[in-house]
Amino acid sequence: MLKASAIEISRVLQSAHTLPKEVFSTEVDGARYFNQVTSVEDEHGLKWYINVTISEADLLGSLPQNQRNSWLLGLIVSLFGIGIGFITFNRITAPITSTAAAAKHLAQGDWDSPMPKPGKIYETSMMVFAFTEMANNLKASFKALREQLIYDFADQGLQSRRHDRQL
Repeated sequence: MLKASAIEISRVLQSAHTLPKEVFSTEVDGARYFNQVTSVEDEHGLKWYINVTISEADLLGSLPQNQRNSWLLGLIVSLFGIGIGFITFNRITAPITSTAAAAKHLAQGDWDSPMPKPGKIYETSMMVFAFTEMANNLKASFKALREQLIYDFADQGLQSRRHDRQL
């Protein structure tokens, strides 16, 4: 490791006669090392280079493993949140969708279509109950109207016969 760092410093000094940057990295046996070189000159003109070398593993410690664990934890939490969101979305929309389908059946005159089931959320349950009550009231109103029409028709027929007999 020291030999590789010294070779790199010598190569740079031979080509440029100065160190263009004080921090550089080298690789030795697949391991990365960071180096910091500082030049020191004494009063006699003697120039020294002080090199500090530290391996990437020592510098970063457990940071790469912690980073992987954080990404994994973030992914798990995100998937859990998406799952909870999907379940919540279905709990909200299922009663609304079934109520809309029941309304469509009623609009087509299918009075015997199944009524929607209430959901587990208070607001959608209230909507389903209100719709069911409205549908039942409409059924009762149409039934009463039909009975009234039958009665009126029958009554009109009887009155017509009485009128014909009187003539």
